[in-house]
Amino acid sequence: MHRYYFFLLLRLTVELSFSLIKRLELSFSWMKRFVQQPMLYRGLHFQICNMRVKSRCLSVLMSFIFLVAVVVDALAPYICFKTPVLPLTYRISTVKNNDIHRSIRSTIRGTTNKAINKWQGTTSAFTTATNGNQVDYLITDSIHISETERPSLVKFLSNPRDYLSLLLLLLGLFISICNMIGRYDSTYVLLEQTSVFVGIISTISYFFQLQSGNGISSNIRRGIVDDATIHLYAAGYIASVCWLSLRASEACPLWLQEYDCIFAWGAVVVFFFSLVAPILTLLASEESTRGTCDWMVQLARGRSAVHEKSSDGEKCAPLPKLSETELLRARGLLAIGVLGCVFAPDCIAFALGGSSWWDRVCDLHHAQRALESSTSLFALFATEASMVAHRAGKAGLAPFQTIVPVFAGVCAVLAVIPCVCALYWLGQDVSFFSFYRE
Repeated sequence: MHRYYFFLLLRLTVELSFSLIKRLELSFSWMKRFVQQPMLYRGLHFQICNMRVKSRCLSVLMSFIFLVAVVVDALAPYICFKTPVLPLTYRISTVKNNDIHRSIRSTIRGTTNKAINKWQGTTSAFTTATNGNQVDYLITDSIHISETERPSLVKFLSNPRDYLSLLLLLLGLFISICNMIGRYDSTYVLLEQTSVFVGIISTISYFFQLQSGNGISSNIRRGIVDDATIHLYAAGYIASVCWLSLRASEACPLWLQEYDCIFAWGAVVVFFFSLVAPILTLLASEESTRGTCDWMVQLARGRSAVHEKSSDGEKCAPLPKLSETELLRARGLLAIGVLGCVFAPDCIAFALGGSSWWDRVCDLHHAQRALESSTSLFALFATEASMVAHRAGKAGLAPFQTIVPVFAGVCAVLAVIPCVCALYWLGQDVSFFSFYRE
């Protein structure tokens, strides 16, 4: 993380320079009445405006470089070590000296293993209970281990995947502050766009994680409580709320409006899945044979992951019953799913009405765009925070009885309080239910 400090420090310097130049420009404009030579004033004013534009462009460039650095760090474990794209691969393969060849190969293999171990955190933090004495804290919780056996917060956050989550939560904090003070200007729209962009990168990262298996527990469980299934659910939910937020905002591109039917119905499926999946998981919690919700695990892990070979052919391997910790997690996901379904009517309205319906609504209620896009972002931040809490519990950073209240507090700051404030500031110029029929 320390390599990002240079970009942050440089961007802070540029922002301070921009503020000083802007103040100088305002002061110079105020002094216009005292300047007796108009040509001299126009020349100096042009130079100051030019400096302001350059400082703003440099600030935007620093922000883009910082985002690219975070994204590359998050996706590096899946891309850099999977494809032989470096010319070094060819050079090593053409070395005639076998000893040098083997030494270089062993060095690269050791470096790769260290990088993958760093991605997974530590062996005690992200191991899964598949064999032996290893313990899966998603099943048993970590309440029985001592504080000395837990990973530190710094070591837990050293996982590059969490850099992306922390960046998204930081953007959520800025958007929450804007809602608390009632600021819905161009800066707020820019924060919305950046949050949607980082949310899409987070979705892609979750799919890469599922494909490679890095950071995913190999212990197969039932339904929505399975680690791979919860990652697939988070990826779909984040993608859905990102689409809804961008579609409802002022920054929605024209090409996105043409695909309302596809994206809207896809989001409806995800939102209803968030409600149905925990219900099916709880209903199948006591079954001793194949559960009614094992199709979720097959969808996330593949059909071969939950089937075993036998003399009669391929048959389904019965998954173990849910533990008390998993039942607690499933009930919590059910509560989250109930809240998540509130976005389904918006998606259905977009699928049926399209741009013509939304334009009519926004003409009648001018603050409807800001409200709908903001509430979708609140769901994005809450979902990302829940995944951070999920990884913290899996790593044994703290027991779930400690993580759940902390997660509730984070959701209150990033979702509940700013939503109440948004209703306070925008409530006079929005519609809550009637706009579906307008």
